[in-house]
Amino acid sequence: MYIRFALGRLDPWSGAPMGFFRVAYLLQGDERVPDWLREVLREETDWFDRHLGLPARCWRGDRARLGETGICWFRPEARKHIAHAHVLKALIEEAGVAVGRLQTRDPGDVVWHDRHQIVAKPVHTTRVAW
Repeated sequence: MYIRFALGRLDPWSGAPMGFFRVAYLLQGDERVPDWLREVLREETDWFDRHLGLPARCWRGDRARLGETGICWFRPEARKHIAHAHVLKALIEEAGVAVGRLQTRDPGDVVWHDRHQIVAKPVHTTRVAW
C-alpha cells in the first residue's frame, strides 16, 4: 500500500487532501506555536530535507489547470521515511492540526518516482482509505 499523510482540507491545485509537509513548514514560522515544538518540527523537516528528494515532476500537462497536479505518496518499502512521517504527524497534531494517514493500492498514473516515493495523477478509479 502507498502511504500519504494529509490534512482534511483540499489542496487548491490538486483537489486532493493537502499534504502535511506544507503545514509542517508553516508551523515553524508561527509564533503561536511553542518554541520547543517549532524546534522539533524543524528537526524532523530537516531530516526529510536530507533524506527525501524533491520530486522532479509533480504535474502532467498544463500546471495551471486544477486537478492536474500529481500527488506524492510514500512507497511501501520506505519504512524509515514512513516512521519519520508518523513522528511529524504527531508533532503537527501537537500544534493543533489534525493529520490523516491515507493509503491506497492504486494511486493513479505514476508520473515520477524514486526509491522512497512516487508522484501520481489520480484517476477516477483511485480509491483511498483514511
